Amino acid sequence: MSNSQELTNTLIDTLKNHTYYYAAKSAAKETAVKLILNNQFNATTTPSSSGGKKSNPRTSSTSNHVQPPQNMFEATKTSIEDLSLKIPIRNLIFRLALDEKKSFCSFDPIPQVEAARKVWCGSINSEIRAVAVERGEPIVRKLSEGEGGENSSSGGEPTPPITTPTPATPKNKSKIRFIFDSDDLLDAIKHIDPTNNSKSNHPNVGQIKLKISTPSMINLRETFAELHPTYMQIGVDDFLNDSSRFIAHRLNLGNKVIGEGYVPIARQYAKFGIPASLRSKIYRTAMGLSAEFTNKERSHYDGLRELVEKVTYPITDELFRMDVENVSNDFTYFPFVEVLTGVVMSFSRDPWLLDNADVVTHEPLIFKNEVTGDKMNVPSSGVHPFKRLVNFAAPLSFVYQDEEHLYYTFRSLYASFFCRLNVIDSREGFLIHLCKTFEDLLLSNSPSLYAHLLSIKVHPLQVAFTWIHFAFSTFLDIEQVLLLWDRIIGFDSLQLLPILSVSIFLFKSEMLLCCTDLDGVKVVLGDGSRLKVVPLLQSFLFLNELKVD
Repeated sequence: MSNSQELTNTLIDTLKNHTYYYAAKSAAKETAVKLILNNQFNATTTPSSSGGKKSNPRTSSTSNHVQPPQNMFEATKTSIEDLSLKIPIRNLIFRLALDEKKSFCSFDPIPQVEAARKVWCGSINSEIRAVAVERGEPIVRKLSEGEGGENSSSGGEPTPPITTPTPATPKNKSKIRFIFDSDDLLDAIKHIDPTNNSKSNHPNVGQIKLKISTPSMINLRETFAELHPTYMQIGVDDFLNDSSRFIAHRLNLGNKVIGEGYVPIARQYAKFGIPASLRSKIYRTAMGLSAEFTNKERSHYDGLRELVEKVTYPITDELFRMDVENVSNDFTYFPFVEVLTGVVMSFSRDPWLLDNADVVTHEPLIFKNEVTGDKMNVPSSGVHPFKRLVNFAAPLSFVYQDEEHLYYTFRSLYASFFCRLNVIDSREGFLIHLCKTFEDLLLSNSPSLYAHLLSIKVHPLQVAFTWIHFAFSTFLDIEQVLLLWDRIIGFDSLQLLPILSVSIFLFKSEMLLCCTDLDGVKVVLGDGSRLKVVPLLQSFLFLNELKVD
C-alpha cells in the first residue's frame, strides 16, 4: 500500500466516530479526506523555518518529499488537532452527506412538469429578447478599457442568437416592464397537464392537479418535534415574564456554538430560534461559512462589483434596479436601498450560483464574444430578474450592517433554499410540492373551510402562493420572518412554509367563513404584521396531536 493511501485510510479511521461520516459514500469520504490531506497535511509534517517543530525523523534531509510518521493514526490525529482541522473536516463531510441525501438530478421525474419548466424558461428568454428589440438595446455592453460601444454577438447553444437590435438607436425608452411575477409563475404551474401516475392522499380539488404524495400530520410532527411547546423557544418564551434566565442561557449557548463553528450544531441551535444579537454569526455558521468575514470573500465581492461596472446587461440590469426601487416604497426598507442595490447587482454577476445552487433557477442567455470566442451567461448567476426578487435579501438588512456580509448569507440561503421556490419542479421541498402540501393539509384539517372558499370561487392557493413563493418575506413583520427563517435553516426544510400558511387560514377561519368573495378574503388575510410565527406553527402541529389522521 502506498504512503498516501495509508495516510488516507488512517485519516478515515480517525473520523469513523463521527455520525455524519456514515451518511456519505466511500468515494465521497475519500474525496473529502484527500482534499484535506492535499491542502493541509504537508504543512503539519514539514519542519518550520523557525525551528519551532522538530524535523520528522523519517524525512530525508536531501528531499522535499515528506514521509508519513510510523504511528500513522496518532500523528494524523495530532495534526488535525494542532491545526484545528477537526471542525473543517467534519463540516466538509457533513456537506457531502447533505449533497448525497439531496441527490438532485437535472430533470423532474414527472415528464409533464419537466416540459412545463422548459417552456417557462424559454418564454422568459424570449421575453427578454423581445424587450431588447423593442427598446433598441443590446443584451450585453462592455464598458471596460474604452471599448464603450456595443459588442457584436452571436448565439450559442442551447439558446438562439443574441444580437444587438437594429437600428442601434433606441426605439422605445418607455418604462420597462417586469418579465414575470408571482402570478405568472402560479398560472404556469396550475396549467400543467395532470396526467401522471404518482399517488395522492386527496382528490384533485385544488389548483395543483398533479398527483403528488405529500407528508401526513404524523410525518410532520416527527420532522419538527423540536417545535413542541414543551421546548422553550425564541419567539415565545423570550417575551414572557421572568425570561431573563432563558435569554441569558440562549446567548451563552449561542456564543459557544459560534466558537465551535460546526454546521450541525449551529443548525440544531437554530431550531429553537436565534437571539437577534447572534443571528448574523449563527446564520453564517449554519450555512457553512466562517463566523467571521474573510479576506477571500471580500476579494470575490470586490470582483463582482468591478464586473458590474465593466460589463452591463442593459435589459436585465434595469429590471434588477427597478425591483429594488419598488421595495424602496416600503418605509421599512427605504434606508437600505443602496445596500440592496449593491447586493442584487452583485448577485446577478456571480457565476458561483450556477455550480453551487441546489437547482439552476432559469436558463441563462448565452452571449458569445466573436473577438475572444468566450461565452458569457446572462445573467451570470443563472437567475433572471423578476418582481420581488430583492425580498429574499431585504430582511437580512436588519441582520447585517455591511453590504458584503449581507451578500454572502443571502447567496447561501438562495443556493440552499430560495432557488427551490423559483423553479417549476415537483420534487420534495420544491415549489410545486410545497403548494400541493398546503392544499392537502388545508383540505384534511378543515374541509368545511376549503369547501366554503371554493363555493365563493376562491382557491386558497391564490392567496397563499405569494407567502410560500417568497418565504413570507412580503407578508410578515421582519422579526417574524427571521424567526421563521431560523427554523427553515435549523430543520433544513421549506415544509414550514405550507404549514404556516395552513395555520394562518385556520387561525382566521371564522372570519373566512363569513366572506362572500375574493375581495373579502383578501381583507381578512391581507395584513400579517400582527401574526406570530412560532405559536402558529406549534398550534397547527401539536394542538391536536392526539387526533388520529
